[in-house]
Amino acid sequence: MSIRKLILGMVLGAMHAGAHKVRAVARRLDGWLERRRLAAAAMRELAAMSDFELRDIRLSRYDVEHL
Repeated sequence: MSIRKLILGMVLGAMHAGAHKVRAVARRLDGWLERRRLAAAAMRELAAMSDFELRDIRLSRYDVEHL
């Protein structure tokens, strides 16, 4: 096997491993973004509630603002 093929194999292996890590990070980022999106939707829903509705679920406006 020539040195050129050996180096090419090493480079391809490193690129493959790097691509795997990038995919894993992208999946984690997607999960984090989805959790943030859901949390923001819940916060908008709580912010839209009246004080009476918040008291009904044992929260105050202060609780909602400081979550």
